[in-house]
Amino acid sequence: MNIIEIINSCFMKIKNFLFILLVLLISCKDEDSPVASDDFAVLGIENITIDQTVITIGASGLPEKDNEACVIVGFSYNENSSTRSYDLAVWGTMPEEETINVKSKYDDISTKIEKNVDSAFYNIIISRKGFSEKLVYKIAFTQISRD
Repeated sequence: MNIIEIINSCFMKIKNFLFILLVLLISCKDEDSPVASDDFAVLGIENITIDQTVITIGASGLPEKDNEACVIVGFSYNENSSTRSYDLAVWGTMPEEETINVKSKYDDISTKIEKNVDSAFYNIIISRKGFSEKLVYKIAFTQISRD
């Protein structure tokens, strides 16, 4: 192998390396516009009252950490349906549906309450017309009623 063949071989390897590097750099380019994320503050949930128990809710829909009324035992988020779910355990017996109240900054929220007597929990589903965000609170009760 003479010197010209060695130089040509090195040149081809460098050329291929630069081409691969260019393709990688183009494919790894950051997006200029950030991905839109859900904003659960549009629901304006302030608290959920169950009988005499008040669960204070933060702007993002997360129950407050210093809340002694409940314990968060689970969490899920579905990006496709813009739904955030919290599983909460509340110390007490399962109350009647009429004693559940959701307080929001906005009058146009929709609240749906689903009762599951067999498992002693309620699903509270909160949404607002014109917004894709939805909050679901699955609230289980730790004491069984002795009725």
